[in-house]
Amino acid sequence: MKRMDRVKRPKIVVLGDGGWGTTLSILLARKGYPLTLWGAFRANVSLMRKKRVNDKFLPGIAIPAGIAITDDLISAVREKDLIVLAVPAQYLRAVLKKLSGAAFPAQTIFLNAAKGIEVGTLQRMSQVVYEELGDV
Repeated sequence: MKRMDRVKRPKIVVLGDGGWGTTLSILLARKGYPLTLWGAFRANVSLMRKKRVNDKFLPGIAIPAGIAITDDLISAVREKDLIVLAVPAQYLRAVLKKLSGAAFPAQTIFLNAAKGIEVGTLQRMSQVVYEELGDV
């Protein structure tokens, strides 16, 4: 038995169903991680669930059946060990504001994969995360 087979795999959610978030989700799922992909737009999420392809941002690339796809942000992050932030920089703050009331266990890890800076404030994404969620 391989060492990884004996280790509990963290439950992961990727926030952001654009090309970057979908790609990260597929790669992590292929490594065997339990994964949820969250998207903000119900119609696009519904199509992805039905077709198992993100035609809008990653056409032609199959989304593995093991990836749960949802537009319910609060349930998506519930009981996750790792929250990957792959939301476009200009929308990250708004998504984080929706999470600000949620309680996260101390061991929950937030991994920023969002690219760029916030145009209005010129802040890095790590600064935006800190302002909205504190020291997570």
